[in-house]
Amino acid sequence: MLDENEFTAHVATAYSHLYDIVALRTSPLIPLLTEESSQTRTEKAWALHHALINTIDDLDPGPDAPPFSHAWRRHRVMVLHHLEGLTPETIADRLAISRRTYYRAYKKAIEDIATLLWDRHMVTPSATDEEEDTQTEPSDLGRMELLRLSAARAMQSERYAPVTDVINGAVSLAQDLAKQRGVHISIEAPESPSPLMVEKNALRQVLLETLDFLLGAMQGGQLEIRYGIGENEVELFVRSTCQNTISNLSLQREKEITVLRELAQIQQIGLDPIEDREGMQGFRLRVPSKHLSTVLVVDDNEDMLALFERYLCPHNYVVLKAQSGSEALSLARSRQPDIIVLDLMMPDQDGWDVLQTLSNQPTTEHIPVVVCTVLSAKRLALALGAAVFLEKPITEDKLISTLASINQKISQNS
Repeated sequence: MLDENEFTAHVATAYSHLYDIVALRTSPLIPLLTEESSQTRTEKAWALHHALINTIDDLDPGPDAPPFSHAWRRHRVMVLHHLEGLTPETIADRLAISRRTYYRAYKKAIEDIATLLWDRHMVTPSATDEEEDTQTEPSDLGRMELLRLSAARAMQSERYAPVTDVINGAVSLAQDLAKQRGVHISIEAPESPSPLMVEKNALRQVLLETLDFLLGAMQGGQLEIRYGIGENEVELFVRSTCQNTISNLSLQREKEITVLRELAQIQQIGLDPIEDREGMQGFRLRVPSKHLSTVLVVDDNEDMLALFERYLCPHNYVVLKAQSGSEALSLARSRQPDIIVLDLMMPDQDGWDVLQTLSNQPTTEHIPVVVCTVLSAKRLALALGAAVFLEKPITEDKLISTLASINQKISQNS
């Protein structure tokens, strides 16, 4: 029986191999954190994978936690590293912390997760003999129930992200396995003036399962990913360029294909095999997409930008951020956001100049500007073209209700 320190060490090791299913198959955590059943070793490894991902969600301190508090930072570190595939250096830069602070926060997050899992293991009994006797086909039922629970949990978050970001993040997480198999992954993305948004948890899980299956059937060669954009969906093709590689193994791995199909169906993603005369070469995914309002937030204070992002993202807004007037004008012209939230007090080119420029240029005059500032200059701001004037500090409810009102007017006028 493991003691708590050994258990924590195994948790840390499991997270370091979170997307290496081969390594997870030998984890001592499997008999402790997954249900006893006749599942294969690979299925148990995926069950452990999902359990570890779900426990990251349990670190979320909730919307009332102050941004950059210790609890908030630990959760963000785990999400950015293990769910979005960012490097420690990139995460430290994004959170404006030192590398030392990053590693300290990561270590504490692992310890917190280990404590949660340890407590659940100690207090949650395994299925009783009576329950086990009433089950039929425990492997299939247990696997599908796990998929449904994981999918439902992911869908509850309603977190949308640009499809390009989701694909690049998934490929980044699969690179180690690709290198082990001697496979090069290429991505062909269409040009698009604005980011097409998809439910990131749903696509990421299905795409990672797809990559795991295809890479496991390949030895060398190239795996290509290309996608096209439709009105309400993204059509994604993931296929091997090596003839015979996948077709030779597909019959042996029929059960894995069944799991993949089930996961895609649960996530409301269409999945079909790509076949030619040689057999199956990959998969075609049809992913529902959504148009989300884009908000450009302009503020020289990085903490305020992070706060606005924290307010807006859970409500499915795409957030662009600018810390200077010149950056704001450039993003407004190139990205054409639906709404701009503008602070008036900035060091180089103040918000008054930015507001006038936005209101007087043909490429940006149609974009509603919400002035959000500590100044009390409402009449002047509205006279210069602001759609709404808000005084700081501002609450999440006030910001969201203001943007919803603007979006409603935009819809009525379109």
